Amino acid sequence: MLILVANSYNSCFRLLAEGRVDYTPVSLHEVSNVFKTSGVSEKIIKKTPIVLYQSEGYIAFSKQTPDEEIVAWQSVLDRLKKDGEYDRLANQYLYPRE
Repeated sequence: MLILVANSYNSCFRLLAEGRVDYTPVSLHEVSNVFKTSGVSEKIIKKTPIVLYQSEGYIAFSKQTPDEEIVAWQSVLDRLKKDGEYDRLANQYLYPRE
C-alpha cells in the first residue's frame, strides 16, 4: 500500500483524477468547494460509509461577555435544534447535496 501526502484537498482530488490514488479523505463541509476550486468532476468520486472522525462546532465567547448574553445565545440555539431549524440550516449551508 502506497500512501501519498498532499497539502490540500485540491491536491488530493487532483491525485484522484490522475489515478495516482484510489481514496482520499475529505470533509463534508469542504467537498462542494473542492469541486469548484480544483476543477475535478464530481463524477470521479463516490461517497463511502467510512467516517474517519467527527467534529462538533463551537461558539466561543470572551471572558468579558456577560453571562446573560451567553444564556441568550444558548436559548436560541436550543430552540433552533428543537424545532429542526438547526438541521435544516446545516443541511443547506454545511453539507453537500447528494
